[in-house]
Amino acid sequence: MNIFKFGHINLVYLFILIPILVLIYFLYLRWKKSIINKMGNPQLIKKLYPEFSVIKQYIKFSLLMLSFIFLIISLMAPQFGSKIEKQKRKGSDIIIALDVSNSMLAEDIMPSRLERAKQIIEKIVDKLDGDRIGIVVFGGKAYTQLPITTDYYAAKLFLNNINTGMIPTQGTAIGNAIEHSMESFDMNNKLKSKAIVIITDGENHEDNAVEMATNAAKEGITINTVGVGLEEGGPIPSYYKGNKAGYKKDMDGNVIVTKLNEPMLQEIARSGNGVYVRITNSNIGTNLLLNQIDKMEKVDLESKMYSEYDDKYQYFALIGFLLLIIEYLISERKSKLYKKLNLFKPYVIAGIIIFAYSSNSFAQSSNKLIKEGNNLYKSNKFNDSEIKYRKSLEKDNKNASAMFNLGDAMYKQKNYDESAKIFESVINNQNIDKDTKAKAYHNLGNSLLKKESYKEALESYKNALKINPNDKDTKYNLSYTLQKLIQQQQQQQQKNDKNDKNDKDKKDDKNKSNNDKQQNDNKQDDNKNKDGDKKQDKKDGAKGNDDKNKMSKDDAEKLLKAMEAQEKNVQDKLNKDKIKAQGKVKIEKDW
Repeated sequence: MNIFKFGHINLVYLFILIPILVLIYFLYLRWKKSIINKMGNPQLIKKLYPEFSVIKQYIKFSLLMLSFIFLIISLMAPQFGSKIEKQKRKGSDIIIALDVSNSMLAEDIMPSRLERAKQIIEKIVDKLDGDRIGIVVFGGKAYTQLPITTDYYAAKLFLNNINTGMIPTQGTAIGNAIEHSMESFDMNNKLKSKAIVIITDGENHEDNAVEMATNAAKEGITINTVGVGLEEGGPIPSYYKGNKAGYKKDMDGNVIVTKLNEPMLQEIARSGNGVYVRITNSNIGTNLLLNQIDKMEKVDLESKMYSEYDDKYQYFALIGFLLLIIEYLISERKSKLYKKLNLFKPYVIAGIIIFAYSSNSFAQSSNKLIKEGNNLYKSNKFNDSEIKYRKSLEKDNKNASAMFNLGDAMYKQKNYDESAKIFESVINNQNIDKDTKAKAYHNLGNSLLKKESYKEALESYKNALKINPNDKDTKYNLSYTLQKLIQQQQQQQQKNDKNDKNDKDKKDDKNKSNNDKQQNDNKQDDNKNKDGDKKQDKKDGAKGNDDKNKMSKDDAEKLLKAMEAQEKNVQDKLNKDKIKAQGKVKIEKDW
């Protein structure tokens, strides 16, 4: 860990003064020697000044230069990470296994079973503090939607994107969901701090769920089940182009009524040493679940080293001043001009002391305001923390820490335009290190994502990964943004197609107002035009699809290069499985 840095690294250019002063000094000595040679025999002239010492002269100059070096270092505000604390994060590992089969569209619980389940998960995420969370979605098969992480923001992003159409195989394979969730844990860690929360309506289409729950309990993993729905159940809505078009029916034409299977979920919870909670339209079940999670054993999941940087400029300044005093006290035979200059030396020293102290006191005051702002930020007082950060920037407008934290405060206040501008300023700051720059790109991407500027957000995340290709949180956000960008382009394409169709209908209505003969003639012409339009639409549509596929492929390739094999875009995997499933899987129950 880097435990040393400069608060004002930009002042490093002052060191160029040292070789310049050395050059001037030796040119002065050379000029002085030439003058002495012109006066007569140098040896005779030397005897006229017996008290003069050339060695002392060099010593004095060396002390002066060394003093300047320490004073420049002092002005650069050296900081040491002397206060190093080892902090342990206490928490648990939690995997949320969410049923996304079609039966979760039932509206016996408003607004629907799936949306109610997503609301519950969001409340769980909000309550977590130090815990790690992962999300698994399942229907006829389970998939990892979000690998286990402490990035709660990423968890909410992925949660919002969950829907019943994201899995290729319908059904409710709870046993497979438990097995897949277990694989997401670090099984080398035998501590009992792991839990799986299964949120489903319990219509299990497999018979090994209880067996898998028992196996999980043997591995020290608690299985909690959450029943979403009512015992009397409800029909499953069918949708066409985003609009409700009736209810799902079985092969005999009867409306399917999906019911909550509480006995099954209760048995799974008992086998997994967990609890069963039923979620209805009230918050009673939700509160019971949150209390159960809060009671989980908290263990040391991760140790981190935090370094508090202390300003140490005063020590370098003190050494510099002592060297100046020593240089002043060393005597040599001086000219009258040098004596006059020497009279001003105490005032020069005092001036340097005052300048150095005031400059770094200014920096100390700025850093103090940042610490005060950080404390307010941790207390969720984002508006007050913003004021502290802005005051800090008034004292030092190039302080990257104050600028970065101000961007965070503005983001928390949902002022995404302002936060984006601030993070852009941080990125352009020449005094930041690569790690800070990568984080600034990440946060800029988050701000742009909130503004729905998906293309720009995508570029920000890519820039962050160029600097730090191992940042998992950035990878998650990048894949999510790519999905949103593709959806946005598809919606725009659909909108354009709809506008083209409306224009075409208007043209047909106009042609119908002509006489019968013209109608027949125009009808033939219209048919030709329609054929031509269809060909052109097909051609244009193919071109548009090529463009979309090209964009998706390019972005996906860049994404895959940045991400490790085990963290590939889950949605790409689901799409591939969906293609395979179309020809190989025969589904009798698709809810």
